[in-house]
Amino acid sequence: MKQYEFKLVFLDRRDEGSNALSTLNALGGEGWHVVHVREDVQHERSLVAFLERERGG
Repeated sequence: MKQYEFKLVFLDRRDEGSNALSTLNALGGEGWHVVHVREDVQHERSLVAFLERERGG
């Protein structure tokens, strides 16, 4: 049976100089896949990304 790891990532999208996309690209290079994205209700311009990757074995 496959096993997965999960991670929450909080991204700031307030300014154009934000490194949100480079953070996601780096995580993608490590095998992480975005499962779900939501706005962080406590910080109106931030995003929360729920990520998963298959655990190596």
